[in-house]
Amino acid sequence: MAEEQLYSLIMLKPSPGIIIQARIGSKRFPGKMIKKLCGKTVIEHIVERLKKCKKIDKIILAVSKNKDNISLIKIAKKLKISFFAGSHNNLVNRFYEAAKFYKINPIVRFPGDNIIPEPKEIDKILSHHLKQSIRTFSSNITPFLNSGYPDGIGAEVFDFKLLKELNDKNLSKKNREHIHLNFINYKKGKPANAKFNKISTIKCPKKYSRPEYTFDINYESQYLIFKKMYLELYRKKKFFNILDSIKWMDKNYKKTNIKKHEFIK
Repeated sequence: MAEEQLYSLIMLKPSPGIIIQARIGSKRFPGKMIKKLCGKTVIEHIVERLKKCKKIDKIILAVSKNKDNISLIKIAKKLKISFFAGSHNNLVNRFYEAAKFYKINPIVRFPGDNIIPEPKEIDKILSHHLKQSIRTFSSNITPFLNSGYPDGIGAEVFDFKLLKELNDKNLSKKNREHIHLNFINYKKGKPANAKFNKISTIKCPKKYSRPEYTFDINYESQYLIFKKMYLELYRKKKFFNILDSIKWMDKNYKKTNIKKHEFIK
């Protein structure tokens, strides 16, 4: 199929898909994706939760072409989700090729170290994005514009058209490796380039509006906290929600040895 025909087909109607970016190699905490929580790997728990999203057509695990990541591909096959192996250093291209191969539009980006995705909130940001009439980067993955979200429970959403345009650009090394930098400056709460796209978010429900909390794994100390959380919550209820997680953190985080800056903003 010609490139132009394929592009037209992808843009014809929404077919939303989650692309999970994951890798075995990590400078701060190597192998974190396959660490165990209650007998399952971190990535298995993430996929288990993402499968509960109701507005998603496909889940794709996107890894780099690196033999270390073969174990992740095996997990994707075991979980019966799609996978794609692409560029190691160019994440923009990896996402573009994965989205093109699976005909995904819009793209829902989810980092593979955010351990407690909340399916309802991901569905909500996707529905919000689909209502936008102009070029928009939608996100509730981290708090900005006073959204009140805990860090790590939501997702980022952007259209295939924007991703294709980025892939065609001569991006800096940093921007090739970090997709969101092309769309948004989270610290300032502004678009990276207002002429390229606008940014949008939604309000977090008050009952779990805790923007000071971070639910991702960058350090071994964070993994150990989540390990304790899963031992208590997952064994009682396999799909515990973000409110359960926040209540657990409110009760337990001061009893741990975790450094405050690693979990509390």
